Amino acid sequence: KVKTAPTTTGKRRQDWKSILQEVDHRRFVTFGVIHGMLRRVHNYPFAVVRNYKQSSVLAYQIAEQMNGRMCDDALVCHFERPIDELIRLVRTVGNVADLYAT
Repeated sequence: KVKTAPTTTGKRRQDWKSILQEVDHRRFVTFGVIHGMLRRVHNYPFAVVRNYKQSSVLAYQIAEQMNGRMCDDALVCHFERPIDELIRLVRTVGNVADLYAT
């Protein structure tokens, strides 16, 4: 049985957290992509370096690859680190903008 919670308008909404506990989200997403209900969106980070520090060689190497042509999945595989960590490192020497494409 699906749990519901009242909303401010008095209507009831489904508690999605409890629903997703019953559903394998990986299969759900795969089904949605295969049947055209979901679309994969790629993120292409673009870094602008503003501080040149000798101690941040790795950050500069990552920023050099964040040129808007390499998607986040490729960066993660190349540097073998999570994208959040890569962005955090680059932000020590500059800014990162995200470009999205389908």
